[in-house]
Amino acid sequence: MSFLKSSSSISEAKSTLGFALVLATVLVVLVVGLFESNIKATAESQTFTALEESAASAENAANSQVRKYINALNFLHQTPPISGIVRATENESFDPKDGKTLEQWKQRLETIFVALKTRK
Repeated sequence: MSFLKSSSSISEAKSTLGFALVLATVLVVLVVGLFESNIKATAESQTFTALEESAASAENAANSQVRKYINALNFLHQTPPISGIVRATENESFDPKDGKTLEQWKQRLETIFVALKTRK
């Protein structure tokens, strides 16, 4: 009978060992899955933050450049040659207000552009 008990004990031990191995495997799979999910969420969050910062930086640079161009255009719009060129173009190459020709206004505007370009 002792042989049967020992055979039964061995069988019970094998069964317990098998159950423990299955349980350990399931636990390892769960832990790895949770760890992977956590890493994925962290990576997505960091990537999203980096993209937001990059987009904000690009937006600031673009806005700065647009303001620069608007200021340059406002300056040019306020110069006399622009209005004179418009008037001369509408009046057969002659500005009735200042008595200058279209070519004279273009020359003045060219002088302003050259000055602006050498300043920058």
